[in-house]
Amino acid sequence: MTWQRARTDEQKLQRIEAILEATARLYEVSSFERITLAAIAREANFTRSNLYKYFRSKEEIFFEFLKQDVRLWRRDLVGDYANIASCSVETFADIWVKVLMRHQRLLRLVSVLYAHLEKKASRESLVGFKKMASHEFSQVSALLCRLFPDLPREQALTFLQQQLAASIGLP
Repeated sequence: MTWQRARTDEQKLQRIEAILEATARLYEVSSFERITLAAIAREANFTRSNLYKYFRSKEEIFFEFLKQDVRLWRRDLVGDYANIASCSVETFADIWVKVLMRHQRLLRLVSVLYAHLEKKASRESLVGFKKMASHEFSQVSALLCRLFPDLPREQALTFLQQQLAASIGLP
């Protein structure tokens, strides 16, 4: 595809989506460490300088993936528990693992979150991700408290943090 200068917000969103799709294709076959901005630009049929108009680093691109994937995971989780008023720990764990297994890219991204993204990302990207993740985790902790009424909100958040840490290296 040959790109012309993006003038409208819609065109800019199309460029961002093209960059994300190109990066996703690369991430399916390569590791985070091996993916470069030059490779992303080539895959998206952009020049590298044009890529910088939308993202300052590959870490920013991967934070966008993380944001998308965390939101999708939360929606999927809420959907799978939607018709359940309360459940046993076994039923909860079964559904939880099934949902996680449907989000393989998220599991892979969590593995690079601490090792690469947090170390090299801009403060702005990191703060934006943390705010979004806090909001999404708050919704998931509310779900946990609904399923397990005796579970204090703080313990639900601790459970989520431990799950995040435990998922590193799963895929």
